[in-house]
Amino acid sequence: MLTPKGVAAFINGPADGHPVRVWRMDRQGTVVQLDEGNIALGSLALSQDERLIYWIKDGVPQSAAL
Repeated sequence: MLTPKGVAAFINGPADGHPVRVWRMDRQGTVVQLDEGNIALGSLALSQDERLIYWIKDGVPQSAAL
């Protein structure tokens, strides 16, 4: 997902033995891993004020500031 402010957030699926991970990329291209583990693919969502992203890990909502 790409916010109107140019920040991207994405989930990558399990590959080569690595767990599912949630990532954030700022407008300068800096990528930061936010979480990893039993994350529900397709659960990434943006808050209405576009300041937070949400995802589901182990059945529990998680969030991070953008």
